[in-house]
Amino acid sequence: MYVMPKKIDPKVKERCVQQMLDHVAEYPNPTAAAQVVAKRNGVGAESVRRWYVQAQIDSGDRRGADLTPAG
Repeated sequence: MYVMPKKIDPKVKERCVQQMLDHVAEYPNPTAAAQVVAKRNGVGAESVRRWYVQAQIDSGDRRGADLTPAG
């Protein structure tokens, strides 16, 4: 049985990403930070981690997948 993912308020997502950006250095790794931020905001840790990674890609601080065909 397929379960539709719940829709998360964009403000909650934005708040989580900002908390990650502000506090990730205080934790041993981004996953640990995501677990704390997720619990604080009532969302899944993997969602927070993915939002954080995407925010890094969007800002140019991290490379995304290179989908250019070789050759």
